[in-house]
Amino acid sequence: MAITVNGGAAAASMLNVALSNTKPGEFKPKTSAVTNIQTTLSQSDVNANNRLIMNSAINRLNGIAQGIVEPNQDREWEVVGAYLQATGQPYQIKIAANGALSVEAQADGILSDFNEAQKLGIANAIQQFDSVANQVDQESARNGYLNSYNNAAARLIMMRQHAPAEDPWEIDFQRYAELGIPVQVGLNGEGEIVAINQLEHDFSEVEDIDDRLKLLAARDELKFILENPGSATKSWHHLALGNRTDDDDFLLVLDDDGEIAIRNNLHRDTPASQLSLNHITPQFLKDDFEVETTSQWQVDAADLYRQGKGFYFDFDHTGTNIVTREQNLTYALNLHKPVDRTQDIIKAQLSILT
Repeated sequence: MAITVNGGAAAASMLNVALSNTKPGEFKPKTSAVTNIQTTLSQSDVNANNRLIMNSAINRLNGIAQGIVEPNQDREWEVVGAYLQATGQPYQIKIAANGALSVEAQADGILSDFNEAQKLGIANAIQQFDSVANQVDQESARNGYLNSYNNAAARLIMMRQHAPAEDPWEIDFQRYAELGIPVQVGLNGEGEIVAINQLEHDFSEVEDIDDRLKLLAARDELKFILENPGSATKSWHHLALGNRTDDDDFLLVLDDDGEIAIRNNLHRDTPASQLSLNHITPQFLKDDFEVETTSQWQVDAADLYRQGKGFYFDFDHTGTNIVTREQNLTYALNLHKPVDRTQDIIKAQLSILT
């Protein structure tokens, strides 16, 4: 008959039974040795349990960062960890003897594992990374806005092919175009795509004052032309009126020479030969942007922050160089650090001799 046993406690129980049935003359381990084996097996159970707890905690925080899981407001470690991970602040997860979890930001931690010089190095690293994290935030926001323009361009192309308008901005855009009102695809203060009625627009997104004044004057001029078509005298007047007659969208822009022109929102980009909103995308979103870093630990921390992963700062084997550790099972439980078994070996040798 097969017998299934689980864990260190069951193994220790089997050991005790075996010892009680030892025949005379056979070697019998000392009671202290049996106790040590039982302690080792029990500690093995604790370590395995801690791995499961830590792995579950890390997976849950990563799920929250990816928007897959909602944080449990009743778990302080989860709320705090999710916040620190989302804002790019280094932290560590702790497991108490009873298996309870806690999260400690390195900025608030005692840092008992480090000497005074290392504590100062960690504090400086945290302060330096604030600037890097802010740049990563800017990079993320810019990429998000550019992606919004690309998605809007794709939707306008689909609407040209008679796909129905769905989002509020699409409905507004279609309505303005049908009414013959100059309309521009743009972003509102919350970074959301909107359809802007240019007849009521202040062109505040145009940084150059002279260019803004030129567009404002053209806006007022266009209002009068749309109400009095017979007054049209300029080529852009007639082009606006033609688009209005065809129920086609149009908007006021400045051409490459800085002169007023009428364009559609979708424009064929010459280098790529694709329809896009590139000509009305704000220049600051199109300019190259690079996160400035001065060391490898900053590069690593920035990459983990981009990916929404937790991390903390540590030192390499020399104890002098800052490194970034990902918040994973290996680093969270310090499994990467070599274990000094010197004292264990000495105790074992003394036990054998006695």
